[in-house]
Amino acid sequence: MARKNYHHGNLQAALIASGVELLRGKGIDAVTLRNVVRHAGVSPAAAYRHFASATDLLGAIAAEGFTALHTAMVAALTAPALADLSPLERIGQGYLQFVGSHPDHFRLIFSARIPAAERSAALTASGCAAFNVLFQAIEESRAQGHVKSTMPTPLIAAAAHSFIHGLSVLLLDQHLDPKELGFKSSVDLTRALQEIFKQGWGVASKAKPSRKSTYSSKRLKPR
Repeated sequence: MARKNYHHGNLQAALIASGVELLRGKGIDAVTLRNVVRHAGVSPAAAYRHFASATDLLGAIAAEGFTALHTAMVAALTAPALADLSPLERIGQGYLQFVGSHPDHFRLIFSARIPAAERSAALTASGCAAFNVLFQAIEESRAQGHVKSTMPTPLIAAAAHSFIHGLSVLLLDQHLDPKELGFKSSVDLTRALQEIFKQGWGVASKAKPSRKSTYSSKRLKPR
């Protein structure tokens, strides 16, 4: 249904809102400028003053998604129910909460629909802000004695993100059922898996990485 209740000056926000509704209802492929214009009830010419292409619009929606991810992880850091966990474990729970409440944004921000070369400054900034929460949580956990590995922070970040992201996808796509594993909820399952991840499950290898990590928190970009 076309929406004509926007006011002069907030057309950009109305287009993003329409894009989000299409994303939630019909998926990423439905978010085209033609569909968004029709859904918002505006002229194509008006829309093109704000977004030159569907990729630009998807980028704006993805930036909102990264902002929501950032908010969820920061909120988890001070959540009373997670007080017994390390900062790194807390933001993992926040990540999972974001996925549960914003599944369509989650799929979009890590999809290939927005090529790296076409990411806007706003999208890059929001993505890096979210990832910086991860880096800070690792450093805080290290300072508190929860992270004892001498591996570089970016490498630990890559491992932690791979773990929680993969778990989120499995839960979101219902390939993993917490109850079948004896847990009441995904939160409880995540706590148990985080403990396994933290302690490890085997004997440490004596082999050293073939090359030293050259990544830094400033260079890490969302993919």
